[in-house]
Amino acid sequence: MVLGERFKTVSNLHRIDLLKQFPKYDYGNPKSPWLLDYRRSDNITASQMASFHYFWASKMCVDTGHIGISLVMPGIPYCLCVSPRTGGGVHIISPMENLVNLFQPESVSLIIVSSAVSMLPCSSLPKDTTPEVRQRRFCKAEEIVPILREWGGLLIPEGVMIANLIDESFVREAGWNLFEKDTQIQHVFTPRRFEDYIITPLLDVFEIEELNNMANHFSFNVVLKRRSKL
Repeated sequence: MVLGERFKTVSNLHRIDLLKQFPKYDYGNPKSPWLLDYRRSDNITASQMASFHYFWASKMCVDTGHIGISLVMPGIPYCLCVSPRTGGGVHIISPMENLVNLFQPESVSLIIVSSAVSMLPCSSLPKDTTPEVRQRRFCKAEEIVPILREWGGLLIPEGVMIANLIDESFVREAGWNLFEKDTQIQHVFTPRRFEDYIITPLLDVFEIEELNNMANHFSFNVVLKRRSKL
């Protein structure tokens, strides 16, 4: 099956619904901006996050002619999903080895990491650590940065790595214990913490294209563009 045929199987109803709310998948300009608030019962936050993925998949893969990699869910246009689990998402056992053994360096135009970043292994916390301790402690950045750097080597020059991550500040505001809601989550971030501890050490590889402009009281987005010359 060629790439174009594969993506005819993506739910047309889902895509039509997204386009009604976000024309051209423009996640920053919904038709009903007042619904971009997770605190509302009728919020369209999930649709915004899906449009974010669709927008960058279309932009990067159509414009460059290269495929993308999704570590989030199957069905994103022009992207191959690595290790999908039932119900969406991704189950990561050894993330660096999974990707670098499957793809050649500088062979893809887009890597959608999103929630996969939150599920990267965290050896700095014992496996039996209570959710309360995990909620208070930020895992060591040096465990995440080398993995993202390794993944970045798969991108073509000016290819992008994108993420949409739950904002820890809104989690605290809502009184959630995120680690109890999803036992695979190992890390939580605020935009400032993610920039300071994760992005800053990677600025020799990436430029910041976008950071935290979703304004939905739930999550923040990250778009990192690989530098043309390393």
